[in-house]
Amino acid sequence: MGCSQSGAHQPADKRKEVPTEDLVQLVHFASWMLHEGYTRDLVFVLLLIAGARNTISSALMTRFGNAFRQARDEVAPTVKDVALEGDGSHPDVQRFEAFRDMAQSQLLRTWRKYRKAGGEKNFHRLRVEQPKSRAQSREFKDKELQKMRSSASVVESILGRDGHEFSDVEGITVDEESVICSFEEAHTPAERVITSLPIIIQVVHNVEVSLSSVLSATEDLLGTEPLHLPGEVERCQYCIPAGGCAYSTESPGSVCLPFQAYGVRLLDGMCRGKPGATPDVLKDELGDPAKPIKVLSTNSKSGEMFFISHSGKFIVKSISDAEGKGLEGILPSYVNHLAGAEGSILGLYVGLYRIDMGFGLGQRYFTIMRSVFDSPVQMSTMYDLKGSTHNRKVKDPKERVRKDEDWISDACRVKVSAQDAERLERMHKRDTAFLSEFSIIDFSVLIGVAKIEDESEIPAHAWRSMEDTSQCYFIGIVDVLIEYGLRKRLEHLLHTVKGVGHKASVTDPVSYAKRQRKFFRDHVLPRYDDYSPEMSLFHVNAENVRSPGPEFSQVAVRHRHH
Repeated sequence: MGCSQSGAHQPADKRKEVPTEDLVQLVHFASWMLHEGYTRDLVFVLLLIAGARNTISSALMTRFGNAFRQARDEVAPTVKDVALEGDGSHPDVQRFEAFRDMAQSQLLRTWRKYRKAGGEKNFHRLRVEQPKSRAQSREFKDKELQKMRSSASVVESILGRDGHEFSDVEGITVDEESVICSFEEAHTPAERVITSLPIIIQVVHNVEVSLSSVLSATEDLLGTEPLHLPGEVERCQYCIPAGGCAYSTESPGSVCLPFQAYGVRLLDGMCRGKPGATPDVLKDELGDPAKPIKVLSTNSKSGEMFFISHSGKFIVKSISDAEGKGLEGILPSYVNHLAGAEGSILGLYVGLYRIDMGFGLGQRYFTIMRSVFDSPVQMSTMYDLKGSTHNRKVKDPKERVRKDEDWISDACRVKVSAQDAERLERMHKRDTAFLSEFSIIDFSVLIGVAKIEDESEIPAHAWRSMEDTSQCYFIGIVDVLIEYGLRKRLEHLLHTVKGVGHKASVTDPVSYAKRQRKFFRDHVLPRYDDYSPEMSLFHVNAENVRSPGPEFSQVAVRHRHH
């Protein structure tokens, strides 16, 4: 990994051999090779990078075998021998290990040139970037603060799910003071997250940019296919050396910073088509140490940690190991689902990481999600809707996020056009079927009602009101990591014994999705007779929309297998 057990990077004089697991330095080495013109040997270092990214497969080993033969005639006989190996219990691993040894041997001379030319020293120098203008108007700062407060309301709704009392969230505030310390000096888990995240975001982003250039230079040998199978989740182990490296403007101090990143290429590919959530936006929003994330101070008894990016665009949340592994498991299907032409209102996850929290707390998963209420316009009212009318009413009028029974008593509807209503119903049906397929329950539809003064203020992802032109809606499904496990089964059984099983928030995944779809249709979408005769056509079409059935499950299963 390039980090010793004590946390410091290995001295340069001990790095005589080409590293095989230090992903960050391998990419730096490859970039140096590309710059110096060693393009034919790039396939060898890319093999080591694929191993460091845990993307080993039979198909990939075959591609590398062919590329090795084309790159260097002298390795062709050895490659042929390797192709005959792999008759053990782990043939792909055996072939990779043989190719790894071959790659190290081929790269040794180039590695020595890299070190002699100062490449390794340059790797350990911090990146230098032109500082961006920090001048901000008062109006701009007010809008940023408003977005942060709106994002805090998203967190409120997540914490306010069943099992959390209002007292858990009533103290939620945004800590506007920045943490002024380094990763090494962090005294609390929250400070550790705040100081490590800009480094993590910068390194992951810049490594991917450099790697893309290297891959482009080897397309004649390796082809244009990615270095991982479709639907495969890369599990990349990173280690930022003590003193920092060329892919970050910040140093973790005299200790190294290890972390894991999951599905980076999957999520980056998905986000490139999402305005406001592209990899460049993520780097600008979370990778600038001068604009650190803000802590959301809560009284949550769950131990969950929440942070908001400086402008409120992204929410950073700690999750349990079970939730982290669950998200990792469905990530390929999730990305494939969001890429569908039908659209989706599922919350947008843009990152999944695992960070060593220090202080004897071990490692912990963190997700980065775009806020449903990412908007500079002010939310006048917010609702968290589960489709349940059992104990789904605010207990205190001070609560900013209202619930299902409040929505009904407030006589609310999203007064969108017939076409938008049809789109919303189709997306909601498709999204809830997807979540049900993976046994996920307890998710909510968040709806924010915003007042606007000028129609030009309406963001692209908002829904326009046809009845009141001074209103628009922000709609998204959040809290999608709650699996229907033993605890939830027992909770559902208890509600059933009490005679409220059909109304209670917790029920089985199929019933939960079906009930929420009914609530969404009956109480959220506009009534068909509220609009012009064209709505009658929508009514017929909506009734004929075929819900995703067993064939959806088969597609999801096939996707996971391939």
